[in-house]
Amino acid sequence: MRNIHYGTGGIAASAALAALLVCAPHQASAAPGIHTFDYKGAPEQYVVPEGICELVVRASGGAGGNAVYGSPGGKGSQVRATVQVTSGQVLTVDVGQAGSGGDLSVPGSLAYGGYGGGGQGGSSNTEHRPGNGAIGAGGGGATTVTTGGSALIIAGGGGGGAGSFTNDGTASGGAGGQAGTDGADTGQSAAGKGGKSGGNGGAGGAGGTATTEFDHDGFAGGSATGTKGGDAAVNIGDPHMGAGGGGGGGAHGGGAGGSSTATTLDGGGGGGGSSLGPAAATFTTGARSGNGEVVIEEVACASPSPSPSPSSSPSPSPSPSSSPSSTASPTHSPSPTASPTHSASPTTGPSHSASRGPSPTGGPSHHHSPGPAPGHGGGQLPETGSSTPALLMSALLCVGAGAAVFRLARRNGRRRS
Repeated sequence: MRNIHYGTGGIAASAALAALLVCAPHQASAAPGIHTFDYKGAPEQYVVPEGICELVVRASGGAGGNAVYGSPGGKGSQVRATVQVTSGQVLTVDVGQAGSGGDLSVPGSLAYGGYGGGGQGGSSNTEHRPGNGAIGAGGGGATTVTTGGSALIIAGGGGGGAGSFTNDGTASGGAGGQAGTDGADTGQSAAGKGGKSGGNGGAGGAGGTATTEFDHDGFAGGSATGTKGGDAAVNIGDPHMGAGGGGGGGAHGGGAGGSSTATTLDGGGGGGGSSLGPAAATFTTGARSGNGEVVIEEVACASPSPSPSPSSSPSPSPSPSSSPSSTASPTHSPSPTASPTHSASPTTGPSHSASRGPSPTGGPSHHHSPGPAPGHGGGQLPETGSSTPALLMSALLCVGAGAAVFRLARRNGRRRS
């Protein structure tokens, strides 16, 4: 049979492949990042990456709209929470939109309630066109973060400002918050009353009370329906009547403001929406202007603690002049300097007696604790990368691979000679 001899080039290639497969370090996870979600008008998804065990989430609701003639809307709330997560977990983010009172400088612009449950402001007609009577502004939409079909965070939106030709700004929308604040009003009996906040029940504000026989009562604002803010009354009659602002969306929506009587110009502001969050969450009332927002800050998993040494007492490391009692057990990898074609030296060859003594500290042991099981530590993911035991094992594998390559090279050299 023809003998096949492998050249040193093949040996080198094998050595390089062994180094790549055995000695290459593990790829580390990507560094923790910060992700910002703006209003899109539709839900978005965030997937927790490998090596991330905790998120710091800041969610803000949309602000209520400012009436073109009338009062400003309330600001949206902010909820900040630290959340424990696992790799691959999906969070659904739905950012609320600010309400609007319309814009006289934009042809065809209308007042509206913001995406996310903002209620519609009141109007003397169904167009909600600013300038065509006193138009109440819409409430701001809530911002939600859910996981597994359950709400994790809801940041309430602000209530819309009341429409009034007095334009004195006193009937502003309530702010979104943990409970939210009620919509404001002038306090006059003939004026519309502010809507209640979500945390205060979300009832619509009462309409103004007529004070003369030639007047008639105003119309009450609509109450919240679940997470949606209440809608203010439309078709209230006289375009000069004050119109209520829409309620803000939230964990519970705010109520809409009531309209004034026919002889009074002041409506009531919409109530702000309430908010919710996990334990230890912090709530800030009236923190956000404009559209809502969600910011997710990733926090890497904590490094695992190193396993204790399996040896009960320290043992000296072996040296070239060590006695046979300090030689490694025959079940371990042979010394890389031993030649397979020569008789084993008493000081370097493997010992066949199990009573020669314990293995040196740092060598592989069959009696050490396996370390914490997967999932240990409250279900958090372990940090990717090499720990101290893993690095030691990789080093021993590299030494073994090098020894094997060395023997093959010497054997090949003898054959060629």
